[in-house]
Amino acid sequence: MKALALACALLFVGANVANAQFTGSSHDFSDGVTHNGGSALETTWNPAADKCNVCHEAHTPGVANPLWHRNMNISAAFTVYGELLPSKTLDAGPLGQPTGTTVMCLTCHDGTVGLDQYGWANAFGPGTGATTGYVPMHPFEGDIGGTHPVSFVYDDALATTDGFLHPPSTTAVPAGIVSFNGVATLSGTIEEALLDDGGTLECSSCHDVHNKWALDHLLNVPYTSSAICETCHAKG
Repeated sequence: MKALALACALLFVGANVANAQFTGSSHDFSDGVTHNGGSALETTWNPAADKCNVCHEAHTPGVANPLWHRNMNISAAFTVYGELLPSKTLDAGPLGQPTGTTVMCLTCHDGTVGLDQYGWANAFGPGTGATTGYVPMHPFEGDIGGTHPVSFVYDDALATTDGFLHPPSTTAVPAGIVSFNGVATLSGTIEEALLDDGGTLECSSCHDVHNKWALDHLLNVPYTSSAICETCHAKG
């Protein structure tokens, strides 16, 4: 449903505007500034070659959509939300392993795959572990149980069962910030704008990797007054 939209968002749509907000963001490793603890690689990469190339390759990519250029050999098994301490509030049922666009996020953020695992020499071989000196955003070495649950189907049936979620097929996201990985539209429901293929909630439901909206934490919806939370959670 959104495969083409995702590819366009990552590579082509709004390139000039998105670039201005991507530059200097926490996903821009070409600026010579260390991120999240930093690594030696961040001061040695060639900015002209590696600004986009850390994640994408225009030719001979390892993953056709979205021309992905990173090692996909992420941790074989993640500890997920509700696995160690069963949740009394998660009505989506036991969560499986991460899927969809979340897997691409975890090629950096799982705490085990090194940032240097990209490019023809490294991207498609075995992982070498976290880069020396690099502190991932979520340095839990395969444990993502303390983060918001991801890779589960968020549909109207779940909203009804939960009782405190907005039905995604009919609830509009906040006006002015309607996006899926940076693809802006004039209007859209949660399902249309924020969910991945198959109606799953992924990292990209809340975050835009290219910092399209220039919001804190690469968010799709402002955090002010918990707007990002209340987009889906009906707690008011």
